[in-house]
Amino acid sequence: MPFISSISGSVYDAAGTLLDTQGAWITSANAASYIGGDGVHPNDDGHVYLARRVVEALRVLMPA
Repeated sequence: MPFISSISGSVYDAAGTLLDTQGAWITSANAASYIGGDGVHPNDDGHVYLARRVVEALRVLMPA
């Protein structure tokens, strides 16, 4: 099963081979824009941002 880490931005194939490293998705630089008032959960903009990052990561896993 492939694995995408939203913490490190690493994308692994089903064999565990690192295919790409996109960098951390939520950082101190963007947390204020994407994390809600509780300091934990994404706000609406954060959900859109995370969805776009997932799509980018999935593209790495898909054959051309």
